[in-house]
Amino acid sequence: MSPKEAKRVFILEKMKEKDSLSVTEASFLLELSERHIYRVKEVFEREGIKGLAHKGRGKRAHNRTPDQIRNYIIELAVEIAPEASCKHIAEMLEADRDYEISAKTVGRILKKSGIPLSHSHRTPKGQHPSRERMPFPGLLVQIDASPFNWLGPLHGELHLHGAIDDATSNILALWLDGSENCNAYLHIMKRMLERWGVPERVYTDRHGIFFPVNPKSTMEEELEGIRSSLSQFGKIMERLGVNQIKAYTPQAKGRIERLWGTLQHRLVVDLRRENITSIKEANIFLPEYIERFNRRFGVKPKRDISAFKPSPSAEELDLILVKEHVRKADKGSRISYGGIKYQLIDKRDKIVALKPRSPVSVLISMNGHLSARKEDKYFSLKEFKERPGMETEDQVTMKKEKTKNTWKPPKNHPWRIQGIKKLAMDKEIEENGICEWTGV
Repeated sequence: MSPKEAKRVFILEKMKEKDSLSVTEASFLLELSERHIYRVKEVFEREGIKGLAHKGRGKRAHNRTPDQIRNYIIELAVEIAPEASCKHIAEMLEADRDYEISAKTVGRILKKSGIPLSHSHRTPKGQHPSRERMPFPGLLVQIDASPFNWLGPLHGELHLHGAIDDATSNILALWLDGSENCNAYLHIMKRMLERWGVPERVYTDRHGIFFPVNPKSTMEEELEGIRSSLSQFGKIMERLGVNQIKAYTPQAKGRIERLWGTLQHRLVVDLRRENITSIKEANIFLPEYIERFNRRFGVKPKRDISAFKPSPSAEELDLILVKEHVRKADKGSRISYGGIKYQLIDKRDKIVALKPRSPVSVLISMNGHLSARKEDKYFSLKEFKERPGMETEDQVTMKKEKTKNTWKPPKNHPWRIQGIKKLAMDKEIEENGICEWTGV
């Protein structure tokens, strides 16, 4: 019996006594209406203490979660996805068993089973001044990479590169790679440009990929009034007409930092459930995953206007998303890159004549293909192989003289025989302990 029911029994017993408690006083003490006091009193007189107990006590609720669903929730939390949150487990349950359940119900089931929750509310240690979202998408895109065991501990630490829109929190692109590098960010830009368009600004950290560590201007840049040089990524943003903004703290680009925390718990589980074990398979799966993620977590912008500009064509993107290195031509119309000499080939498969010391831009595409640009014209590159040179008469005579001077004594030469005897004598002295001076 609960304390509430015990109190009712005590008051109703007092009401039976003559001149003890009136209905008005019992109504005040039990905080019930007088009409309800009459009903409770009638049940108590007819059924006794048993009549005051709740009729549903000891019975299962009609909306109780079935035992099969409870067991599957425990299986998800213990074996399949131990790092998943209650909300994520509820989503997986809906996808696998077509059963809708709230995250709080999942938490109660796990707590009752004695399973610790991997996600609990944490009070923030410090406060950082929040910034309002951009009014419409495309005004600001945050770009970053996160090192994590995305494919499990057996595959080691991999880097997931991503871009997120500040206005809607939509993931614009994701790319998994073995390390944080410029080529992976170019894949991010290509997927974003093809799907969404060209943004107004990008927000990045101070990594050397985005901003040179020690920027130095060349003589040409100083004459043109350019203060500092750009990184390869910065040059590509300049070609696209995108402004770069530098973040000095992780909290400044908190949208994408928060995204990494979400993906490190959700994406790892989804990759495991899809049996994805390689970087190539993950990059094929990510576009489909982004669409599902944005439908669930995307935020509606303040204004239904897009700041994304139309993307260049596929042919133009292949010429824009390249790394560029400037080389000087030599007297033989050749340029050198990576220790190899190349010649420029035009569309008619003819070698292009270059002035000595004229600049040529070597272009490296995302797949490693080499090409060249000279005065806004594009050329292919052909490796130049030098013919083996013929030896001059002086070089031949010098070789002959070297072979003549390199005389070696024959095996029966007295000098060799004397040396062999000396070695044998020294060995005998060491073995017998005979002094070569006294003979003792």
